[in-house]
Amino acid sequence: MLYDKNDPKTYNNEMGRYKTVRQLAFIRRFLPDEGVRIVDIGGGNGRLAVPLADLGHKVTVVDECRLATDLLSKENHPNIMCIHSDILSYHTSASFEVAIAVDCLKHMTEIRMTTLFSKVADLLLSNGVFILIDINTGSWHYRFKRVIKRICRYNIASHSCYISALQQSRFEWLQSCGSNWMPFTCNSNSRLVKVFAVLESLLMLDRWPNQSPWVMIASRMS
Repeated sequence: MLYDKNDPKTYNNEMGRYKTVRQLAFIRRFLPDEGVRIVDIGGGNGRLAVPLADLGHKVTVVDECRLATDLLSKENHPNIMCIHSDILSYHTSASFEVAIAVDCLKHMTEIRMTTLFSKVADLLLSNGVFILIDINTGSWHYRFKRVIKRICRYNIASHSCYISALQQSRFEWLQSCGSNWMPFTCNSNSRLVKVFAVLESLLMLDRWPNQSPWVMIASRMS
């Protein structure tokens, strides 16, 4: 499935821009100023890969959607390599300093988290960083959706369970932040998104990852 960065029904809207800004800001906390090698798992057609590559990082996007990798390849970015593959089938002699898996784990419903995280560990250098961003099943928001039966069959977990799976897969936890405290659909183009983004910041809701609708987790190879 393609989640197109240019599609108003997915990311090219106020909610999509909010998520991209928040996610990039978190990722950049763990990147040095000089270029590093990043593997972007399920990176689609470059919503995060392009701005990271623009900063001078060498980004390899691995995505099983052929349309996504084809679209990104056509941009001919000198710092981006596109690989059409699922992550478990991807093999390379290269090692990466950073791996990111953003808004994609949920769709890997046939993969155990520890299996995926162990594969990521195999791709990283000994001190490599792994950044995971996805839905938090421990949040009040998710529990409410479960009560009203508005949840999908996703491969997701609570904040603490993500960390436990990472620790079982040779990672040590570094930092977590919450995000997406929004009363809007994921593709909303409401002007109020910016208002709620400011409120989220003023109330420091990012400091409540256990209850946050989404979690951003940084870990390092242990």
